[in-house]
Amino acid sequence: MTEAVEKGNFVLKLESFFNSCILEGWKDSIVTLQTTVKLTEWSENLGIVRRCVDSIVEKILTPPAKVNKSLTEAISFFHEIEKNIFNLVNIFRKIILKSLFLAGNMVLHLY
Repeated sequence: MTEAVEKGNFVLKLESFFNSCILEGWKDSIVTLQTTVKLTEWSENLGIVRRCVDSIVEKILTPPAKVNKSLTEAISFFHEIEKNIFNLVNIFRKIILKSLFLAGNMVLHLY
């Protein structure tokens, strides 16, 4: 990728993503390590296998509460929150519509 397409070095951006997202959580580290089987030589040459193993070992040695969620776990978590918010909005909408309907009926009975 050239600077004309996007500012910043593509390899550095990939490296940053790999370090900050993939290697941060259990699930993504393990899935990435399992995926390296398909491209063993490249994975070894790029140090992906070693870094995934190091990441997993580090998590084994870290107290569970201090281990970060993986990117996929975080996305799943946010989707769950989004779903709950959507459900709450629907509940509030029904309550408001019911209140308006009841208020409307009371107004009709007053006339």
